[in-house]
Amino acid sequence: MRNFSLSITLFSICCALGYAGVNAWDRWNYWEKDKELFSDLMESSQTEPSLEPSLETESDSPRGQLNFEMVQNTGISFEYENGSEDEYHLAETLGGGVGVFDFDNDGQNDLVFVDGGTAYQPAHNQGNHLIIYRGLRDIKFQDVTTESSLNWEGYGHGCIVGDVNNDGFDDLFVTGYLSTGLFLNQGDGTFQETTETSGLSIKRWNSSAAFCDLDSDGDVDLYVTGYADTPPELPTPVCRSGEQRIHCHPHHYHSIPDSIFENLGDGTFIDRSETTEISQHQEYGLGVVITDLNYDSLPDIFVANDGDRNLLFQNKGNWDFEEIALVAGVAYNSKGRSMGSMGIACADFTNDGTIDLLTTNFSNERNVLFENIGDMLFRDSSLNTPIDRASRSLVGWAAIPIDVDYDGYMDLFVTNGHVTKMPEEMHRQPAFLMRGLRGGAWENAHSAGDYFQQNWHGRGAAKADFDGDYRDDLVVSHINDRPSILKNRSGPFGNRIVVSLIGVNGDRNAISATINYKVNERLRIHQVKLNNGYLCSEPGQLILGIGDAARITDLTIDWPSGERSLIPSMLANTKLEIIEGGETFTSELPN
Repeated sequence: MRNFSLSITLFSICCALGYAGVNAWDRWNYWEKDKELFSDLMESSQTEPSLEPSLETESDSPRGQLNFEMVQNTGISFEYENGSEDEYHLAETLGGGVGVFDFDNDGQNDLVFVDGGTAYQPAHNQGNHLIIYRGLRDIKFQDVTTESSLNWEGYGHGCIVGDVNNDGFDDLFVTGYLSTGLFLNQGDGTFQETTETSGLSIKRWNSSAAFCDLDSDGDVDLYVTGYADTPPELPTPVCRSGEQRIHCHPHHYHSIPDSIFENLGDGTFIDRSETTEISQHQEYGLGVVITDLNYDSLPDIFVANDGDRNLLFQNKGNWDFEEIALVAGVAYNSKGRSMGSMGIACADFTNDGTIDLLTTNFSNERNVLFENIGDMLFRDSSLNTPIDRASRSLVGWAAIPIDVDYDGYMDLFVTNGHVTKMPEEMHRQPAFLMRGLRGGAWENAHSAGDYFQQNWHGRGAAKADFDGDYRDDLVVSHINDRPSILKNRSGPFGNRIVVSLIGVNGDRNAISATINYKVNERLRIHQVKLNNGYLCSEPGQLILGIGDAARITDLTIDWPSGERSLIPSMLANTKLEIIEGGETFTSELPN
């Protein structure tokens, strides 16, 4: 028995050393094309199962055309300025996010955009770099930035929405290069900045963030990803691909740790990065989601890192987090390689009643679906699939799980765009839309609308219902270009259940609440999240597709507080507003 244990220990050490060796090699080859991956793909086609849809693959409702219409004349004039002036500062590459939330509680989704500026002279930035639009009818928006008192002069990247003080009005946290901002919603259409007094002034390079009640005390805490220690001064290092000058790989700079903050409930936060040992992990953080992966009412944290291993912190309670990415199978792809991971999508893509994780990655690396196989274990199941083939030549950023036609199977929208002008690679790139099929299979929805026939410098994205038809639309941010609003024109649509949760014993938005229900005796699962993986935030209302089904059964809501709500049966095309520990209000959806 002792020899057996010793053998297991040696095997584990060898695996860890192998991963580390491959990871170190990848760090210095990641920015250039990795042609070995193409030979790996050809080899894998002899041994890896393909998830191409077969003739037997059917959805639960008639499969119609997935289609999005680019909405014109929305009233949005904002363009994200990355400050590129041929200085090749790395901050120019990340882009900006968008937050979708009803800041004035009038029933219409509003938009806030984060702007950049001049990265190499952040102290010289002038003007406001937060622009907020009030949603009107018919997908029109009105700039109310001045009236909102929402003002920030940092070089911005991301934003996240959450009700920090549980007063019923969503607040806003902004991330950026060498600065952050916290803005409390005053409930009268204005915001008050409390960055310094709240303890959330972070004077380094921050990318994505996420609010969630991590300690089950009833208020939202905060996780912020840290990217790199990049000085603002010129000159920047000179890096080339052939004769072409390019932005340098982030590994030319030191990585910095992420940050985690506890909400004390009195308007202030304390930094828990040291006591939780989060600060001991120092990668190049870009994307983050907080979600309960083992359904113990303790939300876990998954971080996508750029050219480094990903991180997964299992929440043990009482501010005890264990980093388990390597053991769980999400640190590297199935080839044991680190990836240039940017965005994260978090949903049940395989239709088996568990939450999966997907990362968007650099060109020639492919996007990776980590399929949840239970007990906090995952496997890379995307090799040699349509997701793989669609993403190989692209640099992926935001990834949005969205059931476009409400057939009950999750589809996937991904924004793309290169970080730098590489020889023989597109700088502006097309987004793509994957249709989800039964059993976790996929097909590329090539003709989903004009937006997908054009090339973009895409970065952030979010889904939301902008016109009140209870069908999710999309908003997409671009570098040095206006955002796009994409109206969902797909059809025919399947039946839907619309769920809105109001927390009472905890966070009012019920972030990380788990919703289980059955459709024709098959279990489905969804979780409430306001951050969506890369720089952006979206509403917590869930529009659940159920295909042909006339009803759902055994609807269960596990609230972050530990309380459970049960609804035995609910007719299709119904809207539910559920108050924690209280009443459930139902209404029919309009035809």
